Amino acid sequence: MNKSYAAAFASIFLATACSTTDKLSRRDHSKYDPLTVREILSDSNHTDKVHVTGEIIEKIKSGIFRFKGQHGNIIEIHIDSEDIPDEGLRLNSSTIIRGEVIKAPAAPVYLDADNIRYVF
Repeated sequence: MNKSYAAAFASIFLATACSTTDKLSRRDHSKYDPLTVREILSDSNHTDKVHVTGEIIEKIKSGIFRFKGQHGNIIEIHIDSEDIPDEGLRLNSSTIIRGEVIKAPAAPVYLDADNIRYVF
């Protein structure tokens, strides 16, 4: 009887842990505020978590790209190699980028990418 009780408890614990993990990962994505490039450049704060839709239009140098938002405004995106999707980076494709705004004194505002997703 104790073994049955322990097995039932373990399965309930695992099911609860898995559903909690799913909820946490969904909640983490909701921490990214949807902004336009224009809003990021003018209204955001350093370290704001945002997501923005547009296109990666140009590679500037290793890990640094130019991104054009839906309304034509442009911002630099810094992408670490581990954040690049398995299929690589697609220039001029509809893209959603989640990342952190970086605003440093005497430097241009840029977005440090955490996640890149293509929209088809």
